[in-house]
Amino acid sequence: VKELGMKERFSYFTDFTAISSRVFTETGGAIGGNTRNMSPYVSSDSARVAKLLANYKVKFGHEPGTTNFWVSSSYDRLAMVKEAIENCKGNERDTDCLVAYLSGLHNWQGVMGTISFDEFGDIQTPIYLHYFDKQGTEHWEPLQD
Repeated sequence: VKELGMKERFSYFTDFTAISSRVFTETGGAIGGNTRNMSPYVSSDSARVAKLLANYKVKFGHEPGTTNFWVSSSYDRLAMVKEAIENCKGNERDTDCLVAYLSGLHNWQGVMGTISFDEFGDIQTPIYLHYFDKQGTEHWEPLQD
């Protein structure tokens, strides 16, 4: 945060759970204007994301209380692990096989879009500054490398 020159601009940096319309409403707008989070962005305009969110709402009676990234990436992680286990002949204890399979995933198509990993196992996706302004409008500003 300090290296990116953001420490002086914002009062609080937090994890994704504190940046949502639900938290904005429940805190009477207290998070507006001064609380930020850095997170990947996944648009609800995507057909896959829209379907996942609709299914979630049908099953649980409400929308998820978090960002689309966390909902869709959680779903995708489980799908990747399931695929890896199947690839390893159903042996979820064969960690060498599982790691090799997951490390080799490139351009994998998931709910959140195309997923690839670098040589360190980190997901390759753009990062955004996520916040609500004082009026309650949600913002996603792309961060440059």
